Amino acid sequence: MMRILFAIPHYYTAEGGGRHGSEGGDAERRARATRLCLAALQQTFSESQGLSDGRGGVRLHAANPNLRATITIALCTTGDSHLVPHLEGCPFNHIRTNAEPMYLGFECHKVLRSGLGRYDWFGYLEDDLRLADGLFFQKLAWFNREFGDEAVLQANRFEIADEPAPYKLYIDGNLSDPTLTPALQQIEEERHIVATALGERLVFQRVDNPHSGCFFVNAAQLAHWAAQPDFAGPSTRLFGPLESAATLGIIQYFRAYKPARENAAFLEIEHLDPAPDPRRAFRLAAGLDGIAGMEPLPPLSFDAALGRQIIALHRWAVDQGLRGSPADRLFEGFCERLAAAGVPLARAFAGGRTLHPQWAGYAYTWLHDRGAVEPAQIERGEAYEQDVSSGPFGLLIEQAPRAAAEGGWPRLRRRLAGPEVQFDFPVL
Repeated sequence: MMRILFAIPHYYTAEGGGRHGSEGGDAERRARATRLCLAALQQTFSESQGLSDGRGGVRLHAANPNLRATITIALCTTGDSHLVPHLEGCPFNHIRTNAEPMYLGFECHKVLRSGLGRYDWFGYLEDDLRLADGLFFQKLAWFNREFGDEAVLQANRFEIADEPAPYKLYIDGNLSDPTLTPALQQIEEERHIVATALGERLVFQRVDNPHSGCFFVNAAQLAHWAAQPDFAGPSTRLFGPLESAATLGIIQYFRAYKPARENAAFLEIEHLDPAPDPRRAFRLAAGLDGIAGMEPLPPLSFDAALGRQIIALHRWAVDQGLRGSPADRLFEGFCERLAAAGVPLARAFAGGRTLHPQWAGYAYTWLHDRGAVEPAQIERGEAYEQDVSSGPFGLLIEQAPRAAAEGGWPRLRRRLAGPEVQFDFPVL
């Protein structure tokens, strides 16, 4: 049976008012997040799993016997600044220290090192993360068989929201300043790697934001890291002490990867205690709540004027589609309504291919100054192929394989006005 040692830094103070939930936040909310963190480890990896069987009277069978492990959870605290009394019923070993709160994670490193020779896997995670993937360590073992112990796979951290609509957001995207971490990791060394599992092509990449608030390594990897002279030494080199405890050693002594965006869910962990704002995920998705700490936009109400306009336009488009309106009239009406609502729309284009022996596709162009749509049929043949290959789409098609290998999408932008105008395609 697999043996796993988890070390979790846990700190809470009612005073502070810092940007972390452990500093002056709601004590009950924080205790709830920590309970869920601890409970998930027990529920996912230990023997605390069952299957109810109603045949012949209600019975309970052990579940996932081939996946469960022997686990030890070490909860590291400092002084009396913790919520341990609120965690009754959750099994863990309470490790008391006198460390500075922000450097508590490095005490966890010492706990992990003490388990060498007795455990197969070692996990570090902040106390507001929930790990609920029963195949998590099987995936890590597969990754190391494919790419060696020199590579460490970091989980993608995500948050979920249920209002104003259900949404899931991976929160550790690219940094606004891409120069922050290259000095600490050789990011271009084997930057993209690919393997096949369960019939799927999986892409993993090295990123300029490798932080996830956690790390998971096998015994050989921890032994290699623990042999380094700076192991468990307090540091602030990666953003700050919290991030350094979770990530710095991983990127210094291993090639750190994350699952690429197209298969981000391959290895993931949930962030449970974001700022108490259910719309944070939407602001993050819009790029409005990153590391720079920008002020949030006021929440959008669909009862306000803009919300009513959005709903009206949506209902109109659906209604026209159900009525079978011609595509050019539907597109023209859509653009006119956007412009009437105040959207600064000068030109709009819609097009699509078609399965037709003569026509390759149809296109519709709307120009604000003309107030009408110009439909066009694109005839198959050499002229069409030349138009595609010499235009923007030809360049995007050419760039697509490389972009896919890098876990992204090909992009192309051109300025159509001003001193940096660029008309390098005939269609422009």
